[in-house]
Amino acid sequence: MGGDIRRIGGEEYADRTVCLMRGACAPHAPKNAASFLIRHACRKVFKEFGWCVFFAYSDSDAGEIGTVYQASNWPFVGEGLERPAHSYHTDYESPDGSVVVSSYKLNHDKQRRFARSLGWDESKGPMRPSMESDGESWMEAH
Repeated sequence: MGGDIRRIGGEEYADRTVCLMRGACAPHAPKNAASFLIRHACRKVFKEFGWCVFFAYSDSDAGEIGTVYQASNWPFVGEGLERPAHSYHTDYESPDGSVVVSSYKLNHDKQRRFARSLGWDESKGPMRPSMESDGESWMEAH
């Protein structure tokens, strides 16, 4: 991953920081396979590439709690740390706080049905920049 998140371990480690992005193990995988593979993959890439700061995420909106990372003795450092305003992982909130549009909802709506229901279309340009440039006005209207 690029950007500021690579500085999660400090500026001096930014070029040796990597996000572990994994898929779920198959239901028939041996017990503890995920934590075993995480541990050994990290050791291997440390030896081969010098990566020494690893981070990962769980999708708390989907009920994930990071079980495989806990089993690998990774510390939980929090949610949404150091997120810049209007990053691609920002939840948008209406001025009165009554409507929250999650980044998850925007990211996983491949047909952009939800964004269209808020008044966005391709003629307004890319979805996120358009919504951000409209500021609060697009939320106020809905």
